[in-house]
Amino acid sequence: MDARDISLSNFVYRGGDDCVAMKRRSYGNDIKNLSCIGGNGVAVGSLGQYVEYSSVQDVVFDGVSSLRDSVCIKAWMGELQPQDSYEPGGLPRGGGWGLVRNITFRNFRPHGPSHGPMITQNAGNNGRGFEGTSKMEVWDVLFQNLTGLLAGVKRTATFGCSFVHTCSGIEVRNISLLSWSQGIPVDNGTYQLILSSGPPIILNTTVAMPMLEQGLE
Repeated sequence: MDARDISLSNFVYRGGDDCVAMKRRSYGNDIKNLSCIGGNGVAVGSLGQYVEYSSVQDVVFDGVSSLRDSVCIKAWMGELQPQDSYEPGGLPRGGGWGLVRNITFRNFRPHGPSHGPMITQNAGNNGRGFEGTSKMEVWDVLFQNLTGLLAGVKRTATFGCSFVHTCSGIEVRNISLLSWSQGIPVDNGTYQLILSSGPPIILNTTVAMPMLEQGLE
């Protein structure tokens, strides 16, 4: 958190949890040529876990190889709720606000994650009925040139956005992620769009895979 104008290049991470995560109040950071061995891949977030300003802006990830997970933007729901399984004593979390703006994920080579690019704004909800309440605004995000294999038959990308502050300016370009079984590519995945109440997410026409909205087969 509170990371500004940091450049990180030619870095190898081996371990658990996130490989590199941009936490609240991170601005102008540039990450290049990153290898993630184990862990949860690259993340922006989680954000909005605490009731405070939690923005991340002007961040570039370029050239990432991941052996376990892919890339995720993760924000919390907009209401304070007890977190019995997450916080000691079940302390309430959520309700933070801010911007996720001008974020670029480019030239990723994931091998074996359960999903490709993902935006989720319902962290901490745990089935309590507060989906879509996140106060984090997500806009101007680019996912470009992701090539690799997914573990099993999963969706290529999942975007779930808030009804309070909509996602906008989300672009997906040149994604080639194949599902695989026993090491053999079997099929292209699909997109799952959980649409917000505002302007729709834009899937660039250069993407070759089919699109599936939630509830449609």
